[in-house]
Amino acid sequence: GVRSVSSWGRLEKHYDTARFAEGVRLMASARTDFAGSETYRVDLINMLRQVIANRADGAYADLSAACERRDRDGFRRASSEFLALHDLEEELLAQDPLYRIDTYQKQALAAGRTPSEKDNNLYNAMMLITYWGENNPAEDYLHDYAYKEWAGLMTSFYKRRWEMWFDYVQARLDGG
Repeated sequence: GVRSVSSWGRLEKHYDTARFAEGVRLMASARTDFAGSETYRVDLINMLRQVIANRADGAYADLSAACERRDRDGFRRASSEFLALHDLEEELLAQDPLYRIDTYQKQALAAGRTPSEKDNNLYNAMMLITYWGENNPAEDYLHDYAYKEWAGLMTSFYKRRWEMWFDYVQARLDGG
């Protein structure tokens, strides 16, 4: 199974995820007290995003175990749960411009003066957060280095990449 989503990150957590989720629940309970606070909203979204990501780690562990057992139905269920968590995270992140890909794209375009500069800026900005690396992954440690969990990117890029892998594995489990 996948041990890391990048050459620099790791899946293991060095904190109690249940305790973290409880802390986030307590922070969310103060929502009305901080209704006008942008920093509270940004922090709460980021913390809720991490709770969802932690749940996705659990779904990934389930689908990895199902794959090793060659449990087709278990793999299908766990991969569906994993992808549903991507959708949930997308919905959460879309609530704030700081967590949306269109904000980043508009900034890249605004930095250009001519149509050519704008196109080049947008191309480079998107390359940076999606591919950014050499064409030989065996010699490249930059892939996903600038990974962003932003609305518009979660489902259109990362979810699609996972779907392709899940479809491949499911076909193998189904005898294809």
